[in-house]
Amino acid sequence: MHDLKHPCRIPADGEIASIPGPDPDSAIRVRLLPAQGVVLLEQMRHSRSAGWYVQKSFTIPECMLHSVLREMRKADCMVGRPSRPATVTPTTHLRLRLD
Repeated sequence: MHDLKHPCRIPADGEIASIPGPDPDSAIRVRLLPAQGVVLLEQMRHSRSAGWYVQKSFTIPECMLHSVLREMRKADCMVGRPSRPATVTPTTHLRLRLD
């Protein structure tokens, strides 16, 4: 729910969170593009030569966001729980893994 006393703050680059993937070279980034009225889900991958890059980008229009979140909650209830929950890291940049 929105708290009108504490409005949402949008980072300058629009990044809301970076969520580590099942392996160290993957992540999902959530970004907000308020001027376009969309949320982006970006499937990220890391390679030694290119660093972090976007493999796929999913655009969710603002008018559909509530419905998509409701369905994602249903899906979350239907799938098995991971042995260790993923950590959501609000950050402006993905951390690079140095080998």
